[in-house]
Amino acid sequence: MARGALCAAFLAGSALGVALSHAVREYARARRRGEGGNAAAASTPAEPTVAQAQALVAQSLSGAMQAAQIYVGDRLGLYALMRADASSTTAVELAARTGLSQRWLREWLAQQAAMGVLQLEDGSGEDDSALYYRLPRAFATVLADADSPDYDVGMIQAVPAFVARAKELPAVFKHGRGVPYDDQDISQAIDRAHRVHTRHVFIPKLLPQVADGRVLAALEAGVRCADLGCGAGCLLLALAQRFPKSQFHGFEISDPALEQANAALHLRSGVYYY
Repeated sequence: MARGALCAAFLAGSALGVALSHAVREYARARRRGEGGNAAAASTPAEPTVAQAQALVAQSLSGAMQAAQIYVGDRLGLYALMRADASSTTAVELAARTGLSQRWLREWLAQQAAMGVLQLEDGSGEDDSALYYRLPRAFATVLADADSPDYDVGMIQAVPAFVARAKELPAVFKHGRGVPYDDQDISQAIDRAHRVHTRHVFIPKLLPQVADGRVLAALEAGVRCADLGCGAGCLLLALAQRFPKSQFHGFEISDPALEQANAALHLRSGVYYY
């Protein structure tokens, strides 16, 4: 396939995505208006109560605090350790295995159980050696199984960095300049989330449908491809593994993302970053 035709195919795929998004939005609007899309049938939304407004604020605060504790469990590898054991554990045992503070593990385990991520096993006694916690299979999959299509903890890694940037936003609204999000946690979080979609959705399901399979055929035959804004490069590495006859060039302005991309470059030839 000629280079121009290949570009046109990618553009066609993008256009299809935009069209589908627009169709979904219009369908949702029609549903809200009632059958037949009659705008006159649309009902006026009820005025929220003070209690509902307070509940939303409390929910937002609770979500931020819960995300912070999931971040801790993810970054310390606690979910992965509990998944590997597939059995219940105590703060005492977890402290002995990890070298972490038993006092802090006690609080974290209790919070995770109250949140519903961990389950507190039946038993007697209230000290650290008597309280056994278990990571249910569903949460083990979502939080600790990076090979699963249901793995969904990646973007949690970016939450503290995003929240920290909120302190800069009042000034941004005054001067109008953007806030760079060059940050190792952010680039890693985005890459972790994209890796799941790339492996389980984009390459096996979406790519074969673009331009009736012509793009897939071109990649298998051997072409040069560019990814503008490649991030940490998980897409290009996966494509290079799947299509060894093609070359892949990634362009990125984020230094932390490029550092991460280049660190993984030894895993695959045929990938270049700029």
